[in-house]
Amino acid sequence: DLTQTALNDVRSTWGYMLEQGATTWWERLPMKPDASYCHAWSTHPTPFLSRHILGLTPLQPGWKVFSVRPSCCDLKSASGKVPTPHGEIEFKWTCDPKARRTQCELSVPAGTEARITNASGEARTLAAGTHSWEQ
Repeated sequence: DLTQTALNDVRSTWGYMLEQGATTWWERLPMKPDASYCHAWSTHPTPFLSRHILGLTPLQPGWKVFSVRPSCCDLKSASGKVPTPHGEIEFKWTCDPKARRTQCELSVPAGTEARITNASGEARTLAAGTHSWEQ
């Protein structure tokens, strides 16, 4: 699994931008005089973090049905929001690697459903509302 490797790259490259005071994603490193300080090509950490760290993936158009499979890597927690036509999906998790437990809290927008799979492979569907569980 290359998720940890990608996360390390995000930390070193985009983390450096943040350390330099960036409020947008730069075009390139090292910066050159004609480079952009706000460039779409550098935004790929956003979908990476949403999909592979938070673990939110659309299964149907417009996020009508989506899956939830967080990946802790070496993180202790993560949280985020994903905008959809139905409203924001809000998700946060806290990982305890020693106990091999992850506490999850998810807000599912009206008109959508979430499919979660726990560590033992059991799948279930969550309807609209706020849900908490441990896996």
